[in-house]
Amino acid sequence: ECRSAALRFVDEVLDQHDWDGVNLAELCFDTTDGLAQPDGYIPMNPDVRRLFQQETGFDPAMLFETNSRHFWRANASALDKWTRFRTGLTRDWLAEVLQRLSRRHLDVIVTTLDSLHVPRVLEKSGSDSRDVVALMDRFRFTLQVEDPEEVWGESPARYTQYGEVYRKLVHDPSRLMFDINVVRDRDHGKVPTPLASGLEIALAARAAALAGNGRVGIYSESTVQ
Repeated sequence: ECRSAALRFVDEVLDQHDWDGVNLAELCFDTTDGLAQPDGYIPMNPDVRRLFQQETGFDPAMLFETNSRHFWRANASALDKWTRFRTGLTRDWLAEVLQRLSRRHLDVIVTTLDSLHVPRVLEKSGSDSRDVVALMDRFRFTLQVEDPEEVWGESPARYTQYGEVYRKLVHDPSRLMFDINVVRDRDHGKVPTPLASGLEIALAARAAALAGNGRVGIYSESTVQ
């Protein structure tokens, strides 16, 4: 019922204005430190736990019990089953929304965190970049790859590397673009300033444009100034 209400709300917003496009951004779970922080880890509601237990025979809450044979640090097989189940949830949500949007003549962008270069994205968000790419065969949208916070402080040349990897998966380069996060939360890397500016952002924008279709997403209007 909650999902139906949310989808109705999306329809209402789209009907109220003459939009030219929609950006489905980060349709995934939001956790701070993944499995290492059980109190903030999602989803662990009764519905999810019941569905997973029906499929696998054990309650996913046991992944966090240190004395359980399913404890995630000690049982790679149990963790793999949970990871595939959890990423399947986000994949199916995205497909459901894309199916709904397919009836409209809009430019659709799907922004997804890059799990190919930062595998921990899978654990933290439940979003698998390969799942999103696979949906491009079923739905018409542009893939916008967003680099996670772990690499915000790395060289702007990283977008060149991302382009080389994603172009092997996305065969139509006109459907591939990259997002640049211009934010102050940069605790890693070798960047000279807390906020990207000047030559760094110019090089990042150029590398991102050449890596994809020439379009570049920049987050956000307020920080880039």
